[in-house]
Amino acid sequence: MNQIQQTNQCPRWDNCSANYCPIDGGNVHLRGEATCYYMREVLKGVPEDLFKGDGERFAYGAANDHIALWDELPSALRRDLKKAAKSPSRRR
Repeated sequence: MNQIQQTNQCPRWDNCSANYCPIDGGNVHLRGEATCYYMREVLKGVPEDLFKGDGERFAYGAANDHIALWDELPSALRRDLKKAAKSPSRRR
């Protein structure tokens, strides 16, 4: 599967403004930029079974893989994700 096919699997792809996308392998993230919805939800501890459909599960899995590599993420992204994790999940 090529990169375009992968990114199109994310249900939020068309309206997402996050520059760092775990599906396309990441990118640059500057302080204060939007963060990936699925990365925020993984960091908040939202269980995968709350995500329905193949696209949501695929995006959640990619986000989970990137969160597992926390120390390798850009420092600005880690900071913004920590800040976002303080708010409650929309899934619960």
